[in-house]
Amino acid sequence: MTSSMQRIMQLVTKDTSIPKKALEINRDHALIRNLLEIYRRDAADTFLVRSVEQLYDSALLLDGYLADPHQMVSRINDLLADASALHAKG
Repeated sequence: MTSSMQRIMQLVTKDTSIPKKALEINRDHALIRNLLEIYRRDAADTFLVRSVEQLYDSALLLDGYLADPHQMVSRINDLLADASALHAKG
């Protein structure tokens, strides 16, 4: 069943649960390679945790299942602040 059809069925049945899906990750993508490097250094790094949560929420958003966009936007702002600080150090 497509994501669109699932959303229609959920509207009809007033079901707000998120259906089980597989999140496919491209291991060759630069972001994933960087996250793996951070994980190797420190698996509990807060940047890593927030980044993975962001990837998951982005996938939910694309499929139309994101429940709390405010939390996602706040996380994006925090991640951008961290990334800009690293970039500014040059």
